[in-house]
Amino acid sequence: MVAHRSMVRTFFDDGMYLMALVTPLLTIPQLLTIWTQHQTGGVSQLTWGAYAVMSGVWLIYGLLQRQKPLILSQACLFVVDMAIVLGIFIFRP
Repeated sequence: MVAHRSMVRTFFDDGMYLMALVTPLLTIPQLLTIWTQHQTGGVSQLTWGAYAVMSGVWLIYGLLQRQKPLILSQACLFVVDMAIVLGIFIFRP
């Protein structure tokens, strides 16, 4: 029973690295729409700014807890979220 729990935990621990990379990739279409097509209609700068702030807080938490998957995902999300906020600021009419 203990070996099974260890195997499940190892599976999830390893899987979190994949999730840490996939999650930020899900925001790339929004980023591309803003930066390549300059379309910002219906995109909230406040919402994406809040996402960036929360990613920053989670990043700090991950650093304090030394949780590599959390650090990886939140660092990537912070960069992408801030790029979206910047794009909205630059391209909003």
